[in-house]
Amino acid sequence: MRAFLNDRQLDIYEYPESSLNCNPYVAVSYVWKGNPLVADHSSPSYWIKELGTFSIEGAEDGDPISLDVLCHVCSAALSCQYSGSHLWLDRLCIVQTPKKDKAWQIRQMYEIYKRCKICCVLPGGIQRLVSLDEDTAWIERAWTPQEVIAPHRSIVIFLANEDRIQQLEPVMERLMISSCITEIFPGLSAYSELRPLLKLSLGSSDFPIDVFGRNRAPIAALYGATILQISHSYVEKEIKKQMIWRCALMRTSPRPVDMVFSIMGLLSVDLDPGQFEKHDRLKATIALTSKTLSYIGAKASWLTAAYQLEPCLQISSFPLLPETSVGGKAIYPNVE
Repeated sequence: MRAFLNDRQLDIYEYPESSLNCNPYVAVSYVWKGNPLVADHSSPSYWIKELGTFSIEGAEDGDPISLDVLCHVCSAALSCQYSGSHLWLDRLCIVQTPKKDKAWQIRQMYEIYKRCKICCVLPGGIQRLVSLDEDTAWIERAWTPQEVIAPHRSIVIFLANEDRIQQLEPVMERLMISSCITEIFPGLSAYSELRPLLKLSLGSSDFPIDVFGRNRAPIAALYGATILQISHSYVEKEIKKQMIWRCALMRTSPRPVDMVFSIMGLLSVDLDPGQFEKHDRLKATIALTSKTLSYIGAKASWLTAAYQLEPCLQISSFPLLPETSVGGKAIYPNVE
């Protein structure tokens, strides 16, 4: 990362597939297609491209990668007293074309995020930073829970000037949230620890925080899961599992089966993605629950995850499974 910041040199390293502990690294959590660029120069969301962007073969349907955004990510990570030198970004680190490699990477995803030193969240995507009052689809993306629950630490990077940060301080004080915002590039960007920012978005009405969307249910579920990130008692572990199921039921993906793969690591289950097609969400859900219940003393923690919804016609112990969408919203038929 220092080589990129100092010399604008982007080096890509390849390691043996059996080694995930090669060097300390930072991982990135973002949406495949994020918030579009803003053309209005007077807008606080206007993004200046100084270093340009590039795309990856096999991932042309996603946003281009902004080198400027990578600068903010690297600078934020290094300001967190991060002692490593590597950045893991799935768009670059997963070969996008071979199905075999992608299937292997999906099985490793939990370990990849668990072993990272910091997860840097880019709610608006990899093309530009967004401000805290911009609505994004990050909170409803399938892989969100795993990417921020598995790591020991997660930070959110966003556009912010000094005045905006100062306006937030009394709101945080009223909600009994310790100061959690640190500037990256003065007058342009900042980062915050994830958990207090989730709490702030749930409790702030006079100063709305929309960066996690305006639907509070998935925010509350993710906040609850992060509170129990390091669970010790049996009761805490069961509540955490319920929160994980709730998170998954409120999220979406262009590949419905990813709704299962995205939480299997959090539930200590390993499924072979090669055995399922992209629309096999029901089949994969049955396989996941079967393995979950095979453990001694295991309980069906999903039963009350979304009790207010109609039961699924195929597996009635589950609520109605939402339709997935590329736009990042979970759609429930006949539910207003």
